[in-house]
Amino acid sequence: MAWGAVPLVPVALALGVGIVVGQWRGPAAGGTLPLAVLACLALAAPLVFRRSFARWPAVVSSALLLLAVAALGAWRYQTALAPARADFFVPLLQEDDLLALRVIDVKPGRTNLRLTTYVDALMGDTTRAARPVSGRLLLYLTPDDKAARLRPGSRLVAAGQPTPIPPARNPAAFDFRTYQAQRNVYHQLRLRDPTDWRAVPDDAPDLYAYATELRLRWFQTFQRYLAGDELAVATALVLGDRNLLTRELSSAYADTGAIHVLAVSGLHVGIIYLLVTGFLQGFLRLHRLPGGRLVVILLTTLAIWGFATMSGLSASVQRAAIMFTFLAVGRVWFRTVHVFNVLAAAAVVMLLYDPLQLFHVGFQLSFVAIVGIVAFTSFFDRLVYFRFWPARKLWSAAAASTGAQLGTLPLSLLYFRQFPAYFLLSGTLVVFSAFAVMVAGVLHGIVDSVAYDLGAVTGVLLRYIVLFQNALITLLRDLPGALVPINFVDPLGTLLLATVVTLFAVFVRWRRGWVGWLALGLLVTFGIRALTQVQGKVEKAVLVVYHDYDNLLIDVKDGPRAWSLGNQPAAADLAFTAKPYRADLGFAPSATFPLPLVQDTVLTDRFRLEGRSGFTFGDTRWFFVDPATTATTAQLTDRTHVLVAGKSDPENWPDAVPDGLLLVLHNSVPAYRVPGWRAAAARTGTALYIIADSGAYVHELAAADR
Repeated sequence: MAWGAVPLVPVALALGVGIVVGQWRGPAAGGTLPLAVLACLALAAPLVFRRSFARWPAVVSSALLLLAVAALGAWRYQTALAPARADFFVPLLQEDDLLALRVIDVKPGRTNLRLTTYVDALMGDTTRAARPVSGRLLLYLTPDDKAARLRPGSRLVAAGQPTPIPPARNPAAFDFRTYQAQRNVYHQLRLRDPTDWRAVPDDAPDLYAYATELRLRWFQTFQRYLAGDELAVATALVLGDRNLLTRELSSAYADTGAIHVLAVSGLHVGIIYLLVTGFLQGFLRLHRLPGGRLVVILLTTLAIWGFATMSGLSASVQRAAIMFTFLAVGRVWFRTVHVFNVLAAAAVVMLLYDPLQLFHVGFQLSFVAIVGIVAFTSFFDRLVYFRFWPARKLWSAAAASTGAQLGTLPLSLLYFRQFPAYFLLSGTLVVFSAFAVMVAGVLHGIVDSVAYDLGAVTGVLLRYIVLFQNALITLLRDLPGALVPINFVDPLGTLLLATVVTLFAVFVRWRRGWVGWLALGLLVTFGIRALTQVQGKVEKAVLVVYHDYDNLLIDVKDGPRAWSLGNQPAAADLAFTAKPYRADLGFAPSATFPLPLVQDTVLTDRFRLEGRSGFTFGDTRWFFVDPATTATTAQLTDRTHVLVAGKSDPENWPDAVPDGLLLVLHNSVPAYRVPGWRAAAARTGTALYIIADSGAYVHELAAADR
């Protein structure tokens, strides 16, 4: 493939490299970047406008133009960062200011309602006018009737002082702060008193509010005939609202590799594209009329963006809508549009608008999935030929599913650390069922609105299609070995595996033998490296005191064996405490011992329980303090760590303690006790580690101590 067929691909790659460099350099580099863009353009101009063509001037000018694009990407990243803006609301917020907010997104939770909002203005007392500002804010509200009426596009006024979003408090846990920072959100505000905020009527037209109202009406047509999991899946797949999905249902789709059908993206927008063009061309045949092709393109584009807006206009939907818009526009001039060029154009537009999207998992996966489909589908499709037309179509869908899985494999293993063993079966069948759900869902929404009596037919049809899809997912999830845990892929391994997949795509396209052998060699290298990493994790000896306000939980892993001390949280809460780290190291505790301990137990040479006095792990000796246990100087003589939990009174801390002692304060200690423990540690010269502030305490034994 010549670069001339896909001229926007190098531009998109250069823009992405520039954005990565901009993130790496930090905000300080922003001032010189516009000068770098202008300098590259100035140097390239004499070469670009030469009258005669020569190879090396063309190469140099292309390189300079790509450098200008990279510098533009870095500069655009700097200007997109909310804290770098002069009107960012946090530094301008005064103590008595009110926040004027516009709701962007609403997410119900177990104990609160989380709203992503945009801060439009700060309002002080009557002597100061409202000051326009910018920036996003996470707003947590108590779920009640007042909060339930808020929708995307709603406006409200709130009182309070935002705080930075805290980092992940437990090892290998989901880093919510980084996740929100990639969406340009850095602060949060929790309002437990409903009087701290009020909704503000807004008569100005709002596209999001109109789309939300349309989605609500469409959802009400579903409610008449669907309930439970069927309603949740239909709403997620057709309307882009995943709030009704239960944790179990989402896990079932994720474990089978079909979770992508529940997030409105390219698949769903593509289905809308096919439905609309099929109706306008196949049924009405508008493209045969004078000017009809332009009408088809305009109506198709309108339908695509209408669906995208109604489904919430998420980043993945925007990417798909832009891509299919370029495809539609290309058809106006009867030109063949190369899919890589369309992808690159969509990426350039999206990244110039919001460069932070480059670091979104969905952005990365959606593009590499399509690249994988284009690169591998034809190869797998030609491997087997079926005379029977349905079998041929089914095999083509399986080939596309395999290509998408190969394209996303490196990133999927890095981010999700699991592999669905039956992805070929689930991915193929779910594509067909998702298409049927989309068709039935769109048809039902239209029919039920126009002819209410006929809505019963389309509603029942939709219910049974979704019921079949859910049953299929459940069946595949329950098959033996359906989900293979992967805990040995790091960024370097991801890069190595991505290189293998890329070389395989080159080999499939051009059949160069040395490329195939190189891919095989790198794959063997990846396997050897993975085995080494797994062995290292099995041999690791580590102790973790987890960050958890409700439970005191300690994990101790000594080689292949592991135990817990304290209380195991509920299964739903384990995902926020011990589960990620256990999965990362590949262990599960064989037993849990309550604290305080009741008897001496030797578990390994390095890990021994010593009754109520504490325990020993490698080079550390721990003493446990709770409201019923106090420590004396004699008891601490040979100790290296003291773990304090509950409402332990710092007044009982002895006046003299051994040198080198570390006081670990669990976050079950009430906040009003913490200053007293700080004073006690300062009085005796004891080092203090506060889990509530610094996160989980992790102590790993050195290789010499294992």
